[in-house]
Amino acid sequence: MVAFAVKTPPQHGTWNAFLDVWRAADEIEVFESAWTMDHFYPLTPPLDGTHLDKLARLIARVQPGLVSEHLCWSGVAGRHFNDLLPLPYTEEALDHACARVGRVQDALGRELLVENAASYLAFADATIPEWEFVATLARRTGCRLLVDVNNVHVNAVNHGFDADAYIAALPAAAVAEYHLAGFEATEAGLVDTHGAPVKNEVWELLGEAYRRNNQPDLALNALRNAVEVEPGFYRTHQDLSSWYFSRGDYHTAIPELQTAVRLAPTVARVRSVLGTALMNVGQFKDAENELRTALAQNEDPTVLHSLGQVLMYQSRDRDAIPYFRRAVELDSTQFLSSLYLGNCLLSIGHDAESRAAYARSLARAELEIERSPQSGYYRAFLAYLCARRGDAHRAEGEIAQALKSSPEAADVIWEAALTYETLGRRDEAVSVLRSAPRGLLEDLSRWPEAAALARDERFQKLLNASQRTL
Repeated sequence: MVAFAVKTPPQHGTWNAFLDVWRAADEIEVFESAWTMDHFYPLTPPLDGTHLDKLARLIARVQPGLVSEHLCWSGVAGRHFNDLLPLPYTEEALDHACARVGRVQDALGRELLVENAASYLAFADATIPEWEFVATLARRTGCRLLVDVNNVHVNAVNHGFDADAYIAALPAAAVAEYHLAGFEATEAGLVDTHGAPVKNEVWELLGEAYRRNNQPDLALNALRNAVEVEPGFYRTHQDLSSWYFSRGDYHTAIPELQTAVRLAPTVARVRSVLGTALMNVGQFKDAENELRTALAQNEDPTVLHSLGQVLMYQSRDRDAIPYFRRAVELDSTQFLSSLYLGNCLLSIGHDAESRAAYARSLARAELEIERSPQSGYYRAFLAYLCARRGDAHRAEGEIAQALKSSPEAADVIWEAALTYETLGRRDEAVSVLRSAPRGLLEDLSRWPEAAALARDERFQKLLNASQRTL
């Protein structure tokens, strides 16, 4: 369902015009909520009980689907400003905002949607990152969030933080709506003007938000919009390819990546992802060429890992070992490189070195899960690693959690199949692949470790069925 929102100040339209839009939207089945009241009550000036009572009566009369307000301040000492002024992100301000949101919600008898505002300065005594402030407000008051994705991007650029980290920090269950708008770039920074088309960076950030909320179709639409807005920017094509990649649709990802490489031929990371996609469709020679070119451009741990992996596909484990070693040397957080290094060492009889590599990988994977406990990706790899180390009980528990949190993610399905196969549970390995996309099944059939699984008659039936649906 989609929430429909009328978001314009009252002076921009008559009451009858609002009613006409409301009634028309209410006839459309896809809309869950056909009314939003916005910007009616400031959260931070001294509360005016009379005004709050009037607002409560108005809401009781029109029964809006949603009611929202910005997280900001707009008045002091009885004087009100026609602006959304930024809060100092301190514990004192957080307590104050929580108290105000709680009182307004009590008076209105409903949840309030709180919207993050754009800001052009930061307070020197701020002690809490903005995203933690917003997330904590939602948790403590039970309010919902109207996430202005444009404002997240504007503030990230103006204040130098990671917009993706902001989106990741927000409790998904609290998000009721996303808001898009356009900004203007000035010498001093970005300004939220609502006077320009939505930029590709904002569409991409919206796609990331939908991805994290497990809304893949909406994420795809947002990423396609980003490409449409900025077709000549390589990142838009790379981000769109990532969506297809995550779904195991490598064949569709490759043209987007080829476009990205054409637009940015010297960006090693893009060429590396193209090499990985070519590897996943079995074009090992082309994949190796792209990855070696990327490595010549930049000795990046991710490129080294992918090059080692393409050699593993070709059963060249001994040749792959130096690349995995170097990846770990450059970046000790590369737990997957340590895992594959352990596999390669084991395959050539270096058991002690293999166990040491597995131990390093385990420690790193556990740290990543501690940081991102809801990540199906990390739990899936941890499950496979535990299976390789003989810890069947933990492997089963971790893979069950991974599949629950990310049931459609290609990486999670892949690792689940390998985990069950390593544990000697072929029935579960086949079962988890029943919903796997064709690209993933084809890719898995070429992975040496899955050779016995790929020969199973049931696996072959799944592969043949997926090919017939093309």
